[in-house]
Amino acid sequence: MFYINEISDSAKVILKDNYKTLNFTKEMRTILDEHDLPLSPEASADFNRQLIKEEHNVTEPGELAAVKNLRKAFNELQYVTAPRERLKLAEREARKHLRTIDNVNLRAIVLKNDKAHQSVEDASVFRA
Repeated sequence: MFYINEISDSAKVILKDNYKTLNFTKEMRTILDEHDLPLSPEASADFNRQLIKEEHNVTEPGELAAVKNLRKAFNELQYVTAPRERLKLAEREARKHLRTIDNVNLRAIVLKNDKAHQSVEDASVFRA
């Protein structure tokens, strides 16, 4: 029973960073949903704060490239004098990279959860 509890506690800690990322991407997506282009200075600052948090929370293979591409798209959104079409394209790119980051982390959650369940099952068999 001790080992099963240890595995459960470890899984929660391991998954914490994935859940943080999903929260960061949700907040960035909400900013894009609720503000017109070009983004206001306040909306840009809010988006940037969430993006910085995500840049410091990269934990999964493939996530870093998507975060770097998201940064590039966000930088494009900063050009307040850019034509509307260019801003819409940058927004579309940002949303695409947000989805990629989400997918990478959701896939990691599933894999880590499956591994934790397998470890619990193995521990149960070992106990018997």
